[in-house]
Amino acid sequence: MSLENVFAAQNAMHLIFTVGMLVSTVLTIYVLAIGYLKENRLNTIGRVSMVFAILYTTFNVFLLFVIVEGLNLKGLFERCSIYTFFIYVFYLSLVFFRRKKENMN
Repeated sequence: MSLENVFAAQNAMHLIFTVGMLVSTVLTIYVLAIGYLKENRLNTIGRVSMVFAILYTTFNVFLLFVIVEGLNLKGLFERCSIYTFFIYVFYLSLVFFRRKKENMN
């Protein structure tokens, strides 16, 4: 697959949507991490969120590089990116599920 096929008119809408979703997801994780870091009780969650944000960003940058260079590793970096996000959501769910109701305020 050449870059001409990737940037063909029929793929333009798909590319716009995909880039928008990736950018909004990355920004959301960073905003959550910064917000958690500002709260004294949530510093650990903030640090873990920042690590996941950096990992997610790194895997997506590698994915972009792989696509542009035409390497045969696209599936690997897609999975790393998606699994990083899923593990992050699972981590947040587990942390907030185990918290006591008194500590949620």
